[in-house]
Formats: sequence, C-alpha cells, structure tokens
Amino acid sequence: MNNIYLNKEITRITSILTGSQYSSNYFRYKSNNIVGQSSSEDDWNFCLLILKFVNPNDSLNTIAFILEAFLRRDRYRDKFNLHYTYLQITISKVLSSSISTKTFGCLYEHKMPSYLQANNLLVPKNTIEVSTTSNFTKSCNVKEL
Repeated sequence: MNNIYLNKEITRITSILTGSQYSSNYFRYKSNNIVGQSSSEDDWNFCLLILKFVNPNDSLNTIAFILEAFLRRDRYRDKFNLHYTYLQITISKVLSSSISTKTFGCLYEHKMPSYLQANNLLVPKNTIEVSTTSNFTKSCNVKEL
C-alpha cells in the first residue's frame, strides 16, 4: 500500500459518488449540519456510504486508511484528535457491520471514470498524506499540491 494507490482510490470513490444517485447523501454528510441524531451517527453512516464503493479485494488496513482519509477530509471534527481511539473504534465497528450486512464493496467499480483516465490523473489536487507510524490508526494531512 502506498500513498499513490490510496489517493487514486479516494479520487475514484469521490468521483463515482459525486456522479451517482448517492451524491446528495454524500454532500449532506460533508456539510457541517447534523443529518441524523448526532455527529457520531453521521460519521457511521458516512463510512457505510463510502464502504459501498471500496475495492473489496483491498486489505482491511488499506480500507481503514481510506475511511480515515475520507472522515478527516470531509467530516473533520476536533474529536478525531482529542479522542485518538474514536476513529479506530468507529472504523473497526463500521467495517464489521458492513461486512456482515454484505454492503462492503457492493457498488465497487474497478474502472476509473473516463475523464480521469483521459487526463491521466492519478491523485487529486488535495493529496492526502498518510503517516504509517502506528498500526491501524493513522494520521492524515491534506496537502495542497
């Protein structure tokens, strides 16, 4: 697993989501408004949405990195840093739930959207740098290239 692959997957998932019937849900969860009963519930549902589009052949660690990157980029809250186990626990539980309900990777599409292939775009403008200092819980920083 490397940053190029992670960024490519994040770009693929984002572009598919924003052009799909799920785009309104995606943008609703990205907003700072609480959609469900709490921000934590929204984090959970946001992860479930993302998990539908992940590559089911990726390792669970890779998928955990992708989920954390999406959460930090699209739903960042101070809680993520103040309670460092929050993301680890949430991601672990949502992965387990998604696997048991068979929604894990259920909408996976291997092909990159044609406009991304045509431009040979490998990573988005806002590249997510993943630090691999600890197992499973990783820190992600968005850097403008």
